[in-house]
Amino acid sequence: MNKIFKNLLILNPNQIERIRKNLLSGISTEGLQIVSQIFFTPLMLFFWGPKNFGIWLFIISIPNIFLIFNINFQNAAIQEITISNAKKNYYQSNETFQNSIFLNLINIFFISLLAMVAYITNFIDLSIFDTFSKNEIQTILILICITVYLELLNSIFLTGINSVGKIYISFYTSAIIDIFAKLLIALSGFIFDNLLYPTLIYFLFSIIKFVLLYYLFIKYNKHLFFSLRLISKKEIYRIFKLSLGYTADILNFLIKHSLIIFIMGLYLDPLLIGYVVTIKTIFYFLPTRFFGKILHISLYEFAELFSKNKISLIKKNILKFNKIIFFLLIFFTILSLTIGPSAYNMWTNFKYELSIIFLILIVLDAFFFIMRKSFVNFFMSINNFFVFSISDLIITSICSFCFYLLLINNFSINYCFLIFTTGSIISFIFSLIYFFYCFEKLKVKK
Repeated sequence: MNKIFKNLLILNPNQIERIRKNLLSGISTEGLQIVSQIFFTPLMLFFWGPKNFGIWLFIISIPNIFLIFNINFQNAAIQEITISNAKKNYYQSNETFQNSIFLNLINIFFISLLAMVAYITNFIDLSIFDTFSKNEIQTILILICITVYLELLNSIFLTGINSVGKIYISFYTSAIIDIFAKLLIALSGFIFDNLLYPTLIYFLFSIIKFVLLYYLFIKYNKHLFFSLRLISKKEIYRIFKLSLGYTADILNFLIKHSLIIFIMGLYLDPLLIGYVVTIKTIFYFLPTRFFGKILHISLYEFAELFSKNKISLIKKNILKFNKIIFFLLIFFTILSLTIGPSAYNMWTNFKYELSIIFLILIVLDAFFFIMRKSFVNFFMSINNFFVFSISDLIITSICSFCFYLLLINNFSINYCFLIFTTGSIISFIFSLIYFFYCFEKLKVKK
């Protein structure tokens, strides 16, 4: 594998070993997650039925609606801490870390206020919940919302773990917990007939993940410590500005996926929700997760090179890196459009009638989304990608509004999702042009 890395990218021995470990963990955990997803949907359909499965997908999308208002401070902090650690400026690392925690706690407070407002205004009074008692749906939503809080706190621990290059730890932890949680959630339908029980399982595994990540943070962290004594207005403002790009990215994802599923749940049958989500799971989310892990690994490597002023080396590796991603995406597209339909029908046990046109739209959406992320990735590693993110968010917001208009006017799902595929192509073209503009002017931070 070392020879492969040397032929593809220009790396030193330490980078090769670190990338090898992180990449192997990314590939293996993604393989495990693919296996779990392959079994999860058929098991859910078998034990819970298409209708309950659709309701479950709708329930899971609800807390993500509140995360539209989440500002992601931790990802920006990870890259800043990585750069500071490479320069052995551990005081700056801790200042960034502690101020990011403070901002994260404020963020959780405002999301909590929003959740309270939704509860007071009787947000849960929706027709899709007609089969539940009021107490049952209240309990379900409370448990899921708590898991969202735990996930927000988990980002603090991942800041310390990922900023030292041990990305494989977060990969293995998330994958293993996700596999066992999905398995028990699906199999619980053999014993229970109420979705309150899979929600409880989902909640318990979130607690396990929280405790485990805290332990791993304590074990592997060398320089960061929990404290708020380094809080400063200047650092808070700096992290806030750096976080806007990440927040726009998260907001973009939530609008394009969770909000759209939520809107569909208001107007369409749960069976159709299950159909859309299953196709997006195998042909959009699986490839974006797989490529996302490759891109995630490169964030640390680019940030470290940037901190050492190796601009010429960065430029050579960026171009090589994007060529690799492009050819892998071509391979993914060919597989999806040839053996993909048969694999999907077997996976869902022919519960849904697959539209080839819809499949093509989803595959193309994934292709241009991932290719765009590949070009933007370097600027994300140095926290300088706000224009990329905000432009994509604007395009997605326009597409989502058009989606809503088409949906309420009874247009077909194919026409509705054509909007998003077109948006991905437009966003890719804009990002590519802006990438080369910034690429030519690339200079190291002082």
